[in-house]
Amino acid sequence: MMRITVLAFLLLFQFSAFAQEDFIHGKLLDANTNEPVVFATLRLKHKAMGVITNQDGGFRFPKRFQQLDDILVISCMGYEKKEIPLSRLSPNGINTIRIKPGVLALQETMVTAKKKRGLSARAIVKRAIAAIPQNYPKNTFSTVVYYRDYQMSNGQYVNLNEAILEVFDEGFDTVDTTDTKVMLYDYKQNNQFKRDTLADNPYDYTNLEKIIENAYMPAHDGNEFNILRVHDPIRNHNINSFDLINKMEEDFIKNHSFKKEPDVVLDNELLFKIRINRIHPIAKVIGWIYISKTDYAIHKIEYSVYDRLKKIVGDVSERKKGNLIFETTAEYNRDPEQKMFLNYVSFYNKFRLSPPPIFTIDSIAFVPSKKGFMVYLNQKLRQNDEPENKANYEVKFKGNALRLKKIKVYRNSFKVFQDSLMIYLDVSMVKLSKMANEIATASASEDVLEIKIENLTDIQGNLLNEWKSLEFNQFREYFVQKVKPFAQIPKDALFMRKNKPIFESQPLIRPKNSEEYWMNTPLVNNE
Repeated sequence: MMRITVLAFLLLFQFSAFAQEDFIHGKLLDANTNEPVVFATLRLKHKAMGVITNQDGGFRFPKRFQQLDDILVISCMGYEKKEIPLSRLSPNGINTIRIKPGVLALQETMVTAKKKRGLSARAIVKRAIAAIPQNYPKNTFSTVVYYRDYQMSNGQYVNLNEAILEVFDEGFDTVDTTDTKVMLYDYKQNNQFKRDTLADNPYDYTNLEKIIENAYMPAHDGNEFNILRVHDPIRNHNINSFDLINKMEEDFIKNHSFKKEPDVVLDNELLFKIRINRIHPIAKVIGWIYISKTDYAIHKIEYSVYDRLKKIVGDVSERKKGNLIFETTAEYNRDPEQKMFLNYVSFYNKFRLSPPPIFTIDSIAFVPSKKGFMVYLNQKLRQNDEPENKANYEVKFKGNALRLKKIKVYRNSFKVFQDSLMIYLDVSMVKLSKMANEIATASASEDVLEIKIENLTDIQGNLLNEWKSLEFNQFREYFVQKVKPFAQIPKDALFMRKNKPIFESQPLIRPKNSEEYWMNTPLVNNE
């Protein structure tokens, strides 16, 4: 027993090394607009690994890389590539880096573009899907990734969970959901940010306490990582991934319309930028797909689904689109072998949380001797309300309203006891006796008595029996730090169980080179 305790302590100490690292912090901004550049790739040139910028353009690197005299290579769709020696970054504070929008000035690529000018947007997308088997790996490979899932409420991170893991993929001609293996290297539930147990619960379409409005998402056994992987339509091109895209090989073309937009540049390569549209009776799709002009490799897909039935308040452009239901983005990069490997995938959706009322009635007791009902509350009443106002009460017996004589409030001075109130009835003793007998003999399924109370507020401002609807933004994100193009799946290894949540009693494996990987944790707001 002592040996097991010591081992558990050592494991805890080892895994905490991920979190104790000192970091260089930075933010990436657009040089023209000063807006954050989101999901840009930042690589260490000599180590071929790196991170992706956060929603605020933020990123961080371990300080130890600065001592290796490495160079930070920054690339992003539509921007000029930029290189900065790590030695130029300050080890303290937040480094601000600006990048400029890209310029289409590649002569040799422009010649290629002229040859393909006659292709329609639909034909280009069709060729890109047909070329997936040639452009993406068929052999086994792995990616070491930084994974996180979290919610956003009022601009604050909530329930931020983070992990470092390695994904062993047997190739694009296999079924990802069944054949891919995952080793979990480290994880943490980040307590620097707010935790909300209700928002962290699984989706509940039975009691409707947590749902995505006008949409349904399978639980995937509560494993958020599996939910995210399914929403990469490129990796899942040959199976049913999610509605409207469905099976990309068969359904994507026929379910959408396409339109060419001005070309974009990525790492000195020209890409078609094609707009995706779909008008559905209850939904509207807006998206873009970025395709190489040389071999039709899909570099990126952005896909957003809006609810056309729910109107939103906002500027004209937002009102026209509707209320966003979900949004998925997947980006791929080339490796030296010219195959496309995942760079990142992000899945975002809104959900509605309907927690049970805070202020409720604990119980109701019929008191014949006082000709009324004693109502026991679970909270103390607010002092400045008028709980004695009979207009706030209605009592029905077998569907017929009863006349009320008065309401009396019993305020309890002890903190541990809550308030209660007495509803006095204006009825005869004969009717009261009959009521008492029928209430005593009524079955649980009979609606003999109905008591309705309105406009009562507790000391915290909660209205009696009020169900509040809260809206959260849910994010799941997966950023590749290192690609291993020819990795093999370890034999007899402990892999993540896909039928359990990622942070629930999963096996943890610490790699020998664990110091190479780190969590790109967002900055706390006050930093």
